[in-house]
Amino acid sequence: MTERIILILFFLFVLVSCVFAELEFRLVGVFMPGDSVTAIELDDTIMYISDGAGGFLIVNIAEPTAPLLVSAGPDYYEPGCCYASDLFLLGDTLLLADHLLSRFDISDPRTPVLIDTLRLTWGVYSATNWGDTVALGGWEFWAIVDFSDMAAPVILSETPSSGVVYDVAKAGDILVVEENLVRGVRLQLFNVAVPTAPVLVSTWESDTIPVWGVHTINDTLLFLGEGILNIANPATPVLLSVVPGLPYSPPGGDWCTILNDTAYVAHSNWYGDSVADLFVVDLTDPLTPLVIGECVLPEWEGASAVAVRNDTIFLGYYDIGLSPGVVILACETSGISGCTFLPSSLVLSVYPNPFNSSVKIDAPAGSTIEIYNIKGEKIAVVPADKSGLHQWTPDKPIGSGVYLIHSKIGDKSLTKRVVYLK
Repeated sequence: MTERIILILFFLFVLVSCVFAELEFRLVGVFMPGDSVTAIELDDTIMYISDGAGGFLIVNIAEPTAPLLVSAGPDYYEPGCCYASDLFLLGDTLLLADHLLSRFDISDPRTPVLIDTLRLTWGVYSATNWGDTVALGGWEFWAIVDFSDMAAPVILSETPSSGVVYDVAKAGDILVVEENLVRGVRLQLFNVAVPTAPVLVSTWESDTIPVWGVHTINDTLLFLGEGILNIANPATPVLLSVVPGLPYSPPGGDWCTILNDTAYVAHSNWYGDSVADLFVVDLTDPLTPLVIGECVLPEWEGASAVAVRNDTIFLGYYDIGLSPGVVILACETSGISGCTFLPSSLVLSVYPNPFNSSVKIDAPAGSTIEIYNIKGEKIAVVPADKSGLHQWTPDKPIGSGVYLIHSKIGDKSLTKRVVYLK
């Protein structure tokens, strides 16, 4: 039952609008979480989603055309410490940067168990790891933590920063810290060969390109969004090249994945510039990086995270357009230079969320609107005999918690997660 509720399947194998010469994308499936997709991690047949204010979700993607919700992170948050901005895996442990750093045992993905939370000086926004050693970026600080004993992590060092550290990346013995300052963004390069005593090697700022994140290509090259930085000599970083045709996208979420000398870049489109949601960049020759693919999905905006497995791309979205979600795309080599995406006729919006008395549901006439609890049990049906606003007011016995509003018309369906605060 839960699987049928959470499954969002529509337009199986339809073509998505594209403008390029070498790549073709097909829309394979869609999964709709409750809040904003800020990061995606893949592990065999499981997708882990950092879900903004919703915590995290674990989704079965053994069949990408039918992503199925396995479980959601428990409601453990403290006031003011409730926005999950990044996550990553260490064995059977999921680490969630949620202003704290929370650790979950996911040995059984159906029942994630909170191990503990690590509280540092300020909120944690980003993370990267090498083995059991983790670098964390946060509000005016960054830190290195040893997680070899998951039950008792050790803070090896904590370094103040002049701004918010939204991204950290490691290349060889160099840790690159992206500082967001009032005047702009700068990178600081630290030698962390001795993680208990990081040494500042250099500071780099660009007047050529905006820096909107940092990802490691290899031990000497970094991808900065619009350019490639050579740190073979970390004391004197050199901007090696600029990526032509790749527009600026403000930092946010886990916006890039690099695989086999190819960068997959999620473009937020925050400024309404109507450019592609996804760019594929060939980094084989770092002197001449080349955009080899672009993909536009008209029904979404605010692409924020991307992950890749084989030839399948998982593209996450903030709750900026119609809905947050993860769009699953098949990426293929092709000579096709253009194709068409057919928009969905089903739209579902709910507000306010969270709510404390009733929630308004905007759905088209003829759709079925059903309410389920997190266990997958149907608890209410809302008539939708006409288009427009409908309303669900929970019965008195219904307690506070997470509920699923499921709307279906024909062979199309959408699900939204809402929080009821009684």
